Amino acid sequence: MREMFDLPAHASRDLDSLEKMLVEDTSDTQLWLTRKCISTICASGYGYEVLMMLGRVCDKNPHMKIVFTK
Repeated sequence: MREMFDLPAHASRDLDSLEKMLVEDTSDTQLWLTRKCISTICASGYGYEVLMMLGRVCDKNPHMKIVFTK
């Protein structure tokens, strides 16, 4: 997870903990996903799970937005 995202030191390395942390974050946040970032996510072997988790986070947390960019 640390290779894919710029996570704080206290962030856990598993998807469930990351999802919980992102859902509970009350600051307005944009997750910028570039082609390179998406390629890295997909190459990890956990691409589907990571992208689904990010979608769930945005569904549950009105402060969290995904921005797709080059």
